[in-house]
Amino acid sequence: MPREAGIPNKNKQALLKILQAKYPDYHPIVEMVDIAMDMDNDINLRASMHKEVAQYVTAKLKAIEHTGNIDVALYKPIIKRFDGSIDTDDA
Repeated sequence: MPREAGIPNKNKQALLKILQAKYPDYHPIVEMVDIAMDMDNDINLRASMHKEVAQYVTAKLKAIEHTGNIDVALYKPIIKRFDGSIDTDDA
């Protein structure tokens, strides 16, 4: 039977426990956030850390494909003339 989504497998839990035994306050995601928020770090490193952390806290956006006819005019020009008359372009 598969495990629930989002629950780490036993190997990951065991590794995290080993790391936390040696470094009691260690958590990899928190460390990545610390790197991302440290203004002394290179912007590329900071951006990379934000990208990594985002995978754990937000769902990935999926591409959307649009099919169909898109020949609807989004606007209709209206020309107001100096003599007060109004002209619309129906061409």
